[in-house]
Amino acid sequence: MDFLFDLDVKSLYTLSLNQLCITMDETTLRSLLEQLQPSLCLEILWKTLCVDDFRSKIKVDKVSSGHEMALIMSNPTPFLSYSQLTIDKIEHHGASQQTEFIDNVNFSSFFNQELFFKLVEVTNLRDQLFTLFQICVQIKGFNFPLNFAQDWIASEILDINEKVERGLKLGVFLGDSGWLNESALVLSHTYKIITTKWMCHDQKLQLLKTLQCLTKWLIVLSYYHNFKDAKIVLRHMLHTIHIIKQIEEKTLCIAYACVAVSEYYFKLQQFDEAWSWGAKAILELHKNSGHLKVIVLSHGVKVCTVLNKLNIARMLKTQMNAFKEEISDYTLYHVLLNESHYFYTIYQQQHILPWLFRNHYILLDYSRNLFGYYNLHTAMIMVEYVTLRHAVRNGFLLKFIIDDTMRCLLQAINIMHKIGLPDDNMLLVKAYQMKTLVVQDLVVGLENEYPYSIGLNDFTERIERQNIKRESREMLRKAEIFHLNFLEKNLKSAIRNTLVTAHLHTYLGRFYIFQKNYSRSKELLFRALEIKKLLLGENHISFAQTLSVLARLHVTSNKFQEAEVLYLQVIKIYQNSLDGPHLELQLTILELMEVYKNLNNTEKWNRYSNYFTWLNKTYNEWLLELQSIGIDNNCKKEDFSLEKFKCILNKCNCN
Repeated sequence: MDFLFDLDVKSLYTLSLNQLCITMDETTLRSLLEQLQPSLCLEILWKTLCVDDFRSKIKVDKVSSGHEMALIMSNPTPFLSYSQLTIDKIEHHGASQQTEFIDNVNFSSFFNQELFFKLVEVTNLRDQLFTLFQICVQIKGFNFPLNFAQDWIASEILDINEKVERGLKLGVFLGDSGWLNESALVLSHTYKIITTKWMCHDQKLQLLKTLQCLTKWLIVLSYYHNFKDAKIVLRHMLHTIHIIKQIEEKTLCIAYACVAVSEYYFKLQQFDEAWSWGAKAILELHKNSGHLKVIVLSHGVKVCTVLNKLNIARMLKTQMNAFKEEISDYTLYHVLLNESHYFYTIYQQQHILPWLFRNHYILLDYSRNLFGYYNLHTAMIMVEYVTLRHAVRNGFLLKFIIDDTMRCLLQAINIMHKIGLPDDNMLLVKAYQMKTLVVQDLVVGLENEYPYSIGLNDFTERIERQNIKRESREMLRKAEIFHLNFLEKNLKSAIRNTLVTAHLHTYLGRFYIFQKNYSRSKELLFRALEIKKLLLGENHISFAQTLSVLARLHVTSNKFQEAEVLYLQVIKIYQNSLDGPHLELQLTILELMEVYKNLNNTEKWNRYSNYFTWLNKTYNEWLLELQSIGIDNNCKKEDFSLEKFKCILNKCNCN
């Protein structure tokens, strides 16, 4: 009976609240927001703006919803080829992706600092606050987050403790909601207050607030690709971590700080260093870390996958599945973001093409709903989707892949311009670089479209070929300019001789092979190898990947003996570094077999043909093992425990 009574009370409460929100006016709402508890204020705002009423009409299937959004397939926008997409049509599609709401109470006019800091206290309803903030952006324009941040910086708060606390909450919220530069401004100001004005007599409290500030600051700068400032913040971060470790009874959890350092190196593509800090993050978790465990483990999955440590990635992923508590959409978004590389790699190894980008479509749907269509989170997911989709080489589907990637990429570039990213921002420049890579594929398609007579008369066909060649040359000229600009801006934005710089040299080296500028290609590839040798050594997978491009250059130049030497070196590195018969190893063997075919060396061709057959035979067994749920049956440690995590990282020897 008590249970039925509770249901009746809840039903009556919901009915009364709904009726109140339907008849709400501006004066009443303003009064209620001043008097009521934060959680009730959020609930009233949500219902008054009718957000759920509109979202109930949206497709439940997040994969389909994200797919339609990425490829501009949703109503009211008719399906168009990318070449038909004007800025107006892209923005028309963008408008259809915005959060729908009804504002009869002039809501945004009183969404001020005081209301924000009241609502931000309700941590279990943070997802709703993200949406309310994006509604303010839709109403007030893309300068709203910057103005909001600057208003807080200019505000005069006599209580320094309150200023520090509010600075951390605002800085973290802005970073979480995709306004990275605005977050960095707030956190920079907060750090200055902590280190120059805050007279705190509790050392642990001061260290805690300092670490929280530096952690989020480093993360947003790394995601924003502002490596110049991030390097300075990193130095302060490492100093703070060192002090914390010197405390005799260490009670502060530095796991998320280690994730921030790992993320910095990940964005610089220094993946070994990223894994070193990712592993530290896992080992620094406390017993009661709760949802933080999921974030830290998912980050470990991401870094392991990029390093081809798929067995460890699989074991960490299995541990995440053991977490049974409910998590917020925001936490789930970050978990999916970290896992996207893992699932992409697994599905690619299995040749399950329809599932390759499933995670990215779901991520786009989550990002649009939480942070908004016109948001940097959304644009970054689009660029990552394009990067991975471009890597799927399929000659038969090339034209479709080009069209899909360009439709998504043009949206990402438009979003970045609309929200005010400067032209020299590395995220925007990277998007343009991806556009040049897609253009290269388009040129290949154009030049191969009329390889033979297609039934036209000779004169018409000759004119058609000339037009295609002229269009191809113009595209390649623009692509080269984009590549060189990207390299120049990268050298200015970060320290020289980073892996990012090395990868850019490799990109350009591959580009000049395509252009048949072999001397320039060789020069750039040698520079890339020089940097990678300095940073990683000659036995690293990344070094092997650039060697493989150089080998292809030799094949293109008919220097088959030189190509053979390099391919053999690449295969040896892969054999010693990969934890299974990965596709990279198999593809390299096929390329080496092509070299032996050109050298008419039947004996060696047969030898590597047999090796390839054996690898292919063991490949399916390896994939089955990789997917196995019972991956650590011998381990005696409890799932999702710190002891279990240590076993995974240290090669469990329970037996």
